[in-house]
Amino acid sequence: WGGLPPSVVAVPGVVVEGSTEMAGEDSWEEIPFRYSLGRRTRQPRRTAPHQPRLDWQMWFAALGSYQHNDWFVHLLYKILEGSDDVLA
Repeated sequence: WGGLPPSVVAVPGVVVEGSTEMAGEDSWEEIPFRYSLGRRTRQPRRTAPHQPRLDWQMWFAALGSYQHNDWFVHLLYKILEGSDDVLA
């Protein structure tokens, strides 16, 4: 945590949920990201020497606002669009 300000004592996270139903209010499910922190009961994945950039960027996005993270809005748009490149 070397470069983080002392005010960051908790590890925030962004949760993205989706549904295959058009009006399915009860069918929302979390879209898992392979290297995100996720559930506390799950062991962290080994990443070295791989740098999981999306999950890393999601962590920084949680520290700020979506207005400062254009890439995140674009990612959500692609998820809504059902882009194969994003959902693969």
